[in-house]
Amino acid sequence: MNKDSRRVKRIAVYFERFRPSVHENKEVGQIIFGFLDLGIDVDLITYYKKELDSYKPPFGIKIISEKINEKLWKDYDLVIALTWLSPKYNTFIKTVKDLSIPIVVKGDTDGRITFPVPPRIWYMIKVKPHKLAIKNVLRIAKGIIVHRKRLTKLIEQIDLADAIVLESPSALSNLAYILTESGNFELIKKLSFIPSPVAEDVMNYPLKEKKRLIITVANWNAYEQKNSFVMIDVIEQFTKIRKDYEVKIVGQNDLIHSKLQESEERVKVLGYEPHKKLIELMAEAQISFSPSIFESFNLSIAESLCLGCSFTGTPIESFYFFSHGGEFGTLASDFSKNALLSSLLIETIKWDMGKYNPEKIANFWRNKLERSKIAKAFLETIF
Repeated sequence: MNKDSRRVKRIAVYFERFRPSVHENKEVGQIIFGFLDLGIDVDLITYYKKELDSYKPPFGIKIISEKINEKLWKDYDLVIALTWLSPKYNTFIKTVKDLSIPIVVKGDTDGRITFPVPPRIWYMIKVKPHKLAIKNVLRIAKGIIVHRKRLTKLIEQIDLADAIVLESPSALSNLAYILTESGNFELIKKLSFIPSPVAEDVMNYPLKEKKRLIITVANWNAYEQKNSFVMIDVIEQFTKIRKDYEVKIVGQNDLIHSKLQESEERVKVLGYEPHKKLIELMAEAQISFSPSIFESFNLSIAESLCLGCSFTGTPIESFYFFSHGGEFGTLASDFSKNALLSSLLIETIKWDMGKYNPEKIANFWRNKLERSKIAKAFLETIF
């Protein structure tokens, strides 16, 4: 950390969507804890929600109204804002900049801010049931039309901020492409890749002997994102081929539970599990599996890697980062059932052949995703 960054004594982390008992273990909470680990005073700044009335926060928190209070922000040496690069935050960012306070925007993009439109749209169109396919077609069409109109506002936000943090190297490349294509290549210097940190209870969890177990975690009710019905097809076919493996499906699944036939007790549809239980399940599993059509930084995949799992999933931006060139997993060639099934089978064969060392996997990712390192990286984007 250089001399200028040591002058930062107080930081505000602005996140309007904060929910108690949800976001402490997610990126915003762990970024805050990372700054606290560095000895920096930090406050979460968020809007009022009823559940905050009885909340006892593990860090400083200030609740604000939608009206921007300039006096509040003058107390801070640095502001970090989670905006998803949405234009609605531009006025807020400008207010902070007008107060001569540096601001870093964390702009998770879920990989969809790109030109030309990525090939995954064809899989979004084919998603089941058909009414969701129609919904996705309309969404894609709207995206193409609106993209050019939003471009000016997007560039304005990047220009206003001191730095923009993206969730994966590929997401950064996508945004750099847009800036170059629009003639704003000078703004590329503001872009940085910083992964999201993982919670200490994951980092400190003792590694266990791995079972022939696959775990997949998502809000499965979000079909159009999570590729839920393809997941069902893949798991049903996989368990017919590999009868020596168990599969545990974790997460909200009101709409898929009845559609997945359990195979000889080897497929368990568990629903929501608290974080502590989820860690236990990941620690036992060999492989973490995600069929998502789009994601930003998939925290459950990051946690599973820190617990010694290998990974297989779709060819989306952050998953290239997680597979680390094939060293820690296999990416499917596309988003289809056969592509995902084949990548899952490859992973089981690699485990059969002793290609993976869970301790090596866990140590690599625990070192890379440690929260104080991530917090320090935020400071280094502008100091």
